[in-house]
Amino acid sequence: MKFIAISIMLILLQSCNSTEITSSWKADNNNNSGSKKILFSGIFSDNDRSWTEQIEVELASQISGLGYETVSGFKLYGPKAFENMSEENIVNKLKSSQFDAVFTTALLDV
Repeated sequence: MKFIAISIMLILLQSCNSTEITSSWKADNNNNSGSKKILFSGIFSDNDRSWTEQIEVELASQISGLGYETVSGFKLYGPKAFENMSEENIVNKLKSSQFDAVFTTALLDV
Protein backbone atom coordinates (compact mmCIF):
# COMPACT_ATOMS: atom_id res chain seq x y z
CA MET A 1 0.00 0.00 0.00
CA LYS A 2 2.94 2.28 0.67
CA PHE A 3 3.98 1.86 -2.98
CA ILE A 4 0.47 2.86 -4.12
CA ALA A 5 0.44 5.94 -1.89
CA ILE A 6 3.85 7.04 -3.15
CA SER A 7 2.81 6.39 -6.76
CA ILE A 8 -0.34 8.45 -6.34
CA MET A 9 1.59 11.31 -4.76
CA LEU A 10 4.09 11.27 -7.63
CA ILE A 11 1.28 11.32 -10.19
CA LEU A 12 -0.34 14.29 -8.48
CA LEU A 13 2.95 16.13 -8.18
CA GLN A 14 3.78 15.47 -11.81
CA SER A 15 0.45 16.82 -13.08
CA CYS A 16 0.61 20.14 -11.22
CA ASN A 17 3.42 22.61 -10.87
CA SER A 18 2.68 23.63 -7.30
CA THR A 19 0.95 20.68 -5.66
CA GLU A 20 1.31 20.30 -1.92
CA ILE A 21 -0.17 17.62 0.31
CA THR A 22 -1.35 19.45 3.41
CA SER A 23 -2.81 16.50 5.28
CA SER A 24 -3.59 12.81 4.97
CA TRP A 25 -5.38 10.21 7.05
CA LYS A 26 -5.19 6.44 7.43
CA ALA A 27 -7.23 4.28 9.78
CA ASP A 28 -5.15 2.84 12.65
CA ASN A 29 -6.57 -0.63 12.08
CA ASN A 30 -5.99 -0.49 8.31
CA ASN A 31 -4.84 -3.80 6.88
CA ASN A 32 -3.88 -3.11 3.28
CA SER A 33 -3.03 -6.63 2.23
CA GLY A 34 -5.18 -7.99 -0.55
CA SER A 35 -6.68 -4.73 -1.83
CA LYS A 36 -7.47 -5.45 -5.45
CA LYS A 37 -10.62 -3.49 -6.42
CA ILE A 38 -10.23 0.25 -5.80
CA LEU A 39 -12.74 3.09 -6.28
CA PHE A 40 -11.34 6.56 -6.94
CA SER A 41 -13.56 9.43 -5.87
CA GLY A 42 -12.96 13.17 -6.04
CA ILE A 43 -14.74 15.57 -3.73
CA PHE A 44 -14.91 18.94 -5.45
CA SER A 45 -17.49 21.68 -5.99
CA ASP A 46 -20.19 21.35 -8.66
CA ASN A 47 -18.24 23.80 -10.83
CA ASP A 48 -15.36 21.34 -11.04
CA ARG A 49 -17.20 18.29 -12.45
CA SER A 50 -15.01 17.90 -15.53
CA TRP A 51 -11.91 18.30 -13.38
CA THR A 52 -13.25 15.75 -10.90
CA GLU A 53 -13.83 13.21 -13.65
CA GLN A 54 -10.40 13.89 -15.17
CA ILE A 55 -8.61 13.40 -11.82
CA GLU A 56 -10.49 10.18 -11.02
CA VAL A 57 -9.97 8.66 -14.46
CA GLU A 58 -6.26 9.57 -14.50
CA LEU A 59 -5.60 8.12 -11.03
CA ALA A 60 -7.58 4.97 -11.84
CA SER A 61 -5.73 4.42 -15.12
CA GLN A 62 -2.31 4.93 -13.53
CA ILE A 63 -2.99 2.48 -10.70
CA SER A 64 -4.64 -0.10 -12.99
CA GLY A 65 -1.26 -0.39 -14.69
CA LEU A 66 0.05 -1.83 -11.42
CA GLY A 67 -2.36 -4.78 -11.59
CA TYR A 68 -5.32 -3.42 -9.64
CA GLU A 69 -8.93 -3.27 -10.81
CA THR A 70 -9.78 0.42 -10.61
CA VAL A 71 -13.00 2.36 -11.11
CA SER A 72 -13.80 6.06 -11.34
CA GLY A 73 -16.64 6.95 -8.99
CA PHE A 74 -17.79 9.65 -11.40
CA LYS A 75 -18.10 7.16 -14.25
CA LEU A 76 -19.66 4.42 -12.12
CA TYR A 77 -22.17 6.45 -10.10
CA GLY A 78 -22.46 9.81 -11.89
CA PRO A 79 -21.89 13.32 -10.55
CA LYS A 80 -24.72 13.45 -8.00
CA ALA A 81 -25.02 9.84 -6.88
CA PHE A 82 -24.29 10.55 -3.22
CA GLU A 83 -26.09 13.87 -2.98
CA ASN A 84 -28.50 14.05 -0.01
CA MET A 85 -27.43 10.59 1.22
CA SER A 86 -26.40 9.88 4.78
CA GLU A 87 -22.87 8.67 5.47
CA GLU A 88 -24.27 5.27 6.44
CA ASN A 89 -26.15 4.92 3.13
CA ILE A 90 -23.04 5.90 1.16
CA VAL A 91 -20.94 3.31 3.01
CA ASN A 92 -23.59 0.62 2.42
CA LYS A 93 -23.73 1.48 -1.29
CA LEU A 94 -19.95 1.21 -1.58
CA LYS A 95 -19.86 -2.05 0.40
CA SER A 96 -22.48 -3.59 -1.87
CA SER A 97 -20.16 -2.87 -4.81
CA GLN A 98 -17.48 -4.93 -3.03
CA PHE A 99 -14.59 -2.51 -3.27
CA ASP A 100 -11.49 -3.41 -1.28
CA ALA A 101 -10.47 0.23 -0.97
CA VAL A 102 -11.83 3.70 -1.66
CA PHE A 103 -9.38 6.48 -2.48
CA THR A 104 -10.78 9.99 -2.09
CA THR A 105 -9.16 13.24 -3.03
CA ALA A 106 -10.32 16.77 -2.36
CA LEU A 107 -9.18 20.28 -3.14
CA LEU A 108 -8.99 22.08 0.18
CA ASP A 109 -7.50 25.40 -0.83
CA VAL A 110 -6.16 27.26 -3.85
